[in-house]
Amino acid sequence: MTAVKQRLLRILMLTLFGACAFLLPAQNIDIQSDNDKPLEEKLVYNHQNTFNVAIHTRGFGAGFKIGRIKSINLTRNWEAEVVSLRSLKEIKTLNISTVNMRPFVYGKLNYVYVARFGYGEERRIFGKPYWGGIETRWTYEFGASLALLKPYYYQVVTYIPNGSGGYVETVQEQTFEQGIDILGRSAFTKGLGRAPRCRPSTSTSR
Repeated sequence: MTAVKQRLLRILMLTLFGACAFLLPAQNIDIQSDNDKPLEEKLVYNHQNTFNVAIHTRGFGAGFKIGRIKSINLTRNWEAEVVSLRSLKEIKTLNISTVNMRPFVYGKLNYVYVARFGYGEERRIFGKPYWGGIETRWTYEFGASLALLKPYYYQVVTYIPNGSGGYVETVQEQTFEQGIDILGRSAFTKGLGRAPRCRPSTSTSR
């Protein structure tokens, strides 16, 4: 993982942690439980908020989930997550004829980040008694995913005619084209000013 990705991951973790600490209250207990309820149903949490950080074989990401416990048998969840994705075919290489250049993936066109948003419900079918046992729940979720594509830039050598029959060698930053002379990868911040392309999709689970 490059230093830029590590910094982005730390910033993402701190941002999510701060959002959860500031916006989301900790689990709240309904102290007005009915004394006539069974022992295992006397204390009911009405909020259930979590956040997560993930590192996987195709990138990294983070997200959070907001849960609202409507009753002992029903919980409603809203969740959001952002993850990075890379192709399993990607192979980093290094131009050994250069010095202090970043490794690059030949032919790569974009960085891919997927934002996922979802809603779901969790229903308890059979409860677990306080002395032990098995609890059965039924869960369904549905949501949407939005893929954001950021251009991948290379540092390349170009040759510009100097007007006297010769050429001047210059270093420029550009996206991939066949036949370019690549020195290394450009900084991650290159291209952030361009509007990202989006590809929406939907998902369901049960």
